[in-house]
Amino acid sequence: SLGFFIETYGGYHGAYVEDMFVEFTGRNIFYKLGLGIFKILISPFPNIISIKSLIVFFENILIYFLLYNFLFKDFLKKNDFEKKISLFWIITLLFSLALYSIVSFNDGTIHRYKIIVLGYILIGYNLHRNLDKSKIKR
Repeated sequence: SLGFFIETYGGYHGAYVEDMFVEFTGRNIFYKLGLGIFKILISPFPNIISIKSLIVFFENILIYFLLYNFLFKDFLKKNDFEKKISLFWIITLLFSLALYSIVSFNDGTIHRYKIIVLGYILIGYNLHRNLDKSKIKR
């Protein structure tokens, strides 16, 4: 994490940089992971300064809409197999976001990681769901 931070902000050790980087300890790990996941989910929202950032923001809204429709919508109405698949991919999503929240500090890196992870979740969930449908047809 420190290596990625130094790569982003350089080796400068001023007050601003030291306030931004907080080392993970047993006392602050859940707070920092929660904050990091939240930052990844809303990125680049606080820093929309260009058309590119606005496009990324709307792209994120579309991806979150798809995630909601596939994983969370009508969760209680799904059969047991679909619930297990959804839970597996929700846990995978949270674990992946927690992992990348530790190492990413700028919006460009966050977007690159987020698109790959969310695309992987959507594709994997749909493959599993289609696997269940193909078993029913036989």
